[in-house]
Amino acid sequence: MNTATRPALITNPTAHQSAIFEHVQAGDKNLIVQAVAGSGKTSTIIHAMSLLSPDEDAIYLVFNKRNQLEAEERLRGTSVRAMTFNALGMRSLGRGYTLESQKAAKAWRWAEKQGYITEDESRMYMGFATRLVDLARSAGIGAIIEDTADAWFALCDEHDLILRDKEADTTRAVALARDLLGEMLVWARRDRVIDFADQLYLPIHPDFRRACRLPHPDRIFVDETQDLSPVQVELVAAMMGAGLGEMPSTNQRVVFVGDRWQAIYGWRGAACDAMDRIAERFDCDELPLSVCWRCGTSIVALAADLGAPIEAAPGKASGEVVENEEGKALRAKDGQVVLCRTTAPLVTSAYRLIAQGRRAVVLGREIGQGLISLIKKMGLHENADVDLAVAKIDAWCLKEVARHVDREDRQEAARDRAECIRVLADMLPETARRISDLYAAIERIFSDTQAAGGVTLSTIHKSKGLEWDEVTILNWSKMPASWARREWQRKQELHCAYVAVTRARCRLVLCDAEDFEPKAA
Repeated sequence: MNTATRPALITNPTAHQSAIFEHVQAGDKNLIVQAVAGSGKTSTIIHAMSLLSPDEDAIYLVFNKRNQLEAEERLRGTSVRAMTFNALGMRSLGRGYTLESQKAAKAWRWAEKQGYITEDESRMYMGFATRLVDLARSAGIGAIIEDTADAWFALCDEHDLILRDKEADTTRAVALARDLLGEMLVWARRDRVIDFADQLYLPIHPDFRRACRLPHPDRIFVDETQDLSPVQVELVAAMMGAGLGEMPSTNQRVVFVGDRWQAIYGWRGAACDAMDRIAERFDCDELPLSVCWRCGTSIVALAADLGAPIEAAPGKASGEVVENEEGKALRAKDGQVVLCRTTAPLVTSAYRLIAQGRRAVVLGREIGQGLISLIKKMGLHENADVDLAVAKIDAWCLKEVARHVDREDRQEAARDRAECIRVLADMLPETARRISDLYAAIERIFSDTQAAGGVTLSTIHKSKGLEWDEVTILNWSKMPASWARREWQRKQELHCAYVAVTRARCRLVLCDAEDFEPKAA
C-alpha cells in the first residue's frame, strides 16, 4: 500500500469508534453498527477499512454512483474496492446483457399485442401488476421465497396493494403479475434483456445463480444497511458462500453500518426492520455510534423525544429550535433550506419565489419528470390549453381517491401530485398557457442541484444524506402522517420526522406551510 496516499485517518477516536476499530482488527464475528445521524459514520467506516492488512481483499458496497465516487476518492491508497449493489450484480451476470429500464412495461405491452391481455385488463391491472412485480423481485419471490399465489397475496397485504375498480379481480391481477415476471425471466434467459431490478434479483435466482460469478472477498463493508431489500441481503450472503436463507459460515467477515431510524424506503421493498433481521441472519455483534456531532443539543433533544437512541456531543452548542407562531408570517431568506413531507407546498413556495425574481429550486429532477409523465398520460397534445390538462388531472385524482378508499397514503400521494400540477398551471402567465409551457415550468423548478444564493426546497426523502446550518420544516404539526396504519408505515413516518430534524446543524424552524412567506426577510 502506498502510505503517502492513504485516506485521512481519525487521530483522536471516541470510545465508540475505538471499539469498532478494535472489532474490525481483532473481532472474530460479523459486526453491525447502529450509527445515528451526524455520528461520523462515513469517516468511521473509512478509517476502519484503512486498518485492514494490504493483502486483505475487501469490498465496500454503497447505494448509488455518487456515494461510490466519493468512497473511491476517500479510499485512495487502500486495497478496498467501492461499488454499488447494482454494479456488483451486473458484473456477476457477465457480459452480453442489454439494460432496458422499461422492461416491465414493454413485456406487458408485448403480452397485450399477443392477445394474452385485453385492453380492459391493461386499463385495470397494468399499474398494479408492474408495481407488484417490482416488489416481488425486491422480496425475492421465486428466488428466496417459493413462487406461490400465497406469497404474492402476502406481498399485496404487506404493502396494502388493493384494487378498487369494481370490475377488477385481485386474483386475476396477481395471476397477470406472476405471468409478467415469468415472461421477464424468459427475456433475460433468451434475449439477455434486463432492467435495474434484475441486476439484484437474477444473481440469486436459481436459473441464473450457478452461472453468476460473485466475488468472495475477505472483508465486506455495507453502507446504509437499513435500506437493504431482501435480495440485497441475499447478495451479501452469496458473496460469503451461503446458500439461500443460510447463515454464512466462512472465515470472511462483514461489517454492516446503518441507522434503524433512517429506514424510510419500505415503499420500494426495503424492510423497516432490515437491521434486526440482518443482525440475526449473520450472527452479528452490535456496536453503537450514538453520539451526534452534527446537530446542536436542542435539536438532538427533539430527535431523542421521537424515541431515537441519539445523544448530543459533549461540549456541543445548544443550537436553536424555533416553533413559528401560527398565523405569523415566516419570511424566506436566501440560502435557506425548506423541507416538507409532501411536494405541493414546496412547489407553491418555489414558484412564488421565482415570480418575485428570486432563485429557488425543488430538489429532485425525477419528481418533475414524474409529473410530466402523468400529464402525458392524459393524452393531450402539448399545444393544448393547460386548463384541459388540469381538468383531466383533477378527474384522475378523484378516481385515484375513490379507488384507494382504504389507503390514505395513496390518496395523499394522488392529491399531492394533482395539487403540484394545479399550482404550476395557476402560476403560468396568460400569454403562455399551453401544456408545453407547463412542461417548461416543471423543468425549471425541479433540479438535482441546490439553489446557490437562493432558496432550496426538498422533500424529506430527497434530503436524506444532506445537512445544512439552518433548516425549516413545513407542516411539522402534521407529522407523523395520520394515514399510516401498518406498523412499518407508522415507524417509517416517525423515521421521516427524525430524518428531517437531523438535517439541521444549528437552527431548526418548525412552521405551517400557510405561514411560510416567500418575500425576503
